[in-house]
Amino acid sequence: MSLKQTKQFDHSASSFRPPTDAAARAWIKILERIGPENVRSKLGGLESRIGAGAAIPLGEETYFTVGFAQEWLAWTDQQRALVEQRRNDAMKWATIWAAIAAGLSALGAIAQAVIAVVAYLKPPHT
Repeated sequence: MSLKQTKQFDHSASSFRPPTDAAARAWIKILERIGPENVRSKLGGLESRIGAGAAIPLGEETYFTVGFAQEWLAWTDQQRALVEQRRNDAMKWATIWAAIAAGLSALGAIAQAVIAVVAYLKPPHT
């Protein structure tokens, strides 16, 4: 996956950002406090009726562009996907190492059984 995890949403790249960086940071705090699922729910009923540049009330903010919230949601989804991909990769490697360990253990048991059979079949020295 070629996506990169970032610690914070890059509001400067948004086409729907507020006029100041301070306002953008405030909007991000509101979005984080409300949470992705609640923001998605709030936007779900509105997106088909209004455009991305439309302003809606969200949290304590009376002017909040739909597009900014949509871009933030896309970013949170991307971050969640990256975390999930890392977890899947870790599980894949854990499974591979467990299979290798099990294979080596089985090989050791087979070697021990062969040694036991050879020792049983070999006549004792007299």
